[in-house]
Amino acid sequence: MHFGKIYGSVIVVQLDNMNIEHQSILFKLLCMGVLKLMRTFAKYFMNALAKIQIGVTAFLTIAIPLLIVFQVLLRYVFRLPLMGIEELLMFPIIWLYMLGGANASRTRSHIECGILTLYIREGTKGRAIFNMVRVTVCVLVSCWLTYWAFFYLQYALRMMKSSPLLKLPMIVAESAVFIGLALMTLYAIIELVEVYRLSIRRLQGKEQEVL
Repeated sequence: MHFGKIYGSVIVVQLDNMNIEHQSILFKLLCMGVLKLMRTFAKYFMNALAKIQIGVTAFLTIAIPLLIVFQVLLRYVFRLPLMGIEELLMFPIIWLYMLGGANASRTRSHIECGILTLYIREGTKGRAIFNMVRVTVCVLVSCWLTYWAFFYLQYALRMMKSSPLLKLPMIVAESAVFIGLALMTLYAIIELVEVYRLSIRRLQGKEQEVL
């Protein structure tokens, strides 16, 4: 009878261990599924955001020259200048400027100082450290500018100014500053993650690979 109780206890303990293992496996599978879902959503979101940026930028790139040509024709050909076009141009120009900067950050084609890279060989540990410092400074500056742009946006929402002639809400143009800098910060953070991952791999590599 005593032996039967001990044997039964052993079976219960084994079943408990199996349940714990099964729960651990299920938890890992659940985490992997959630991560995969998040990555898929992030990829879809970034692709959709890129398409929107490209579309809006293309539209503004076409609209601005058309407005300028229209004003030139009215003023110098038909002698009928239309008041307010210069004021209206301010809105798409500001948006084009900020979205252009965001697109440059997304494609990583923005202007950067490459003097130091001439003295640091590609594929070395020094180049990896330099890249990490570079993207870190870029993210810090972008976050600092976005922080102050947010306060400027709050000020613009509170004041709700209008343009002098057409009485258009200036918030349409002023909001472009915050949105553009926020996009630049987002792309800078994505670049930081990728550069850190590659640089850490390089720093953990074999010494002869980086000499």
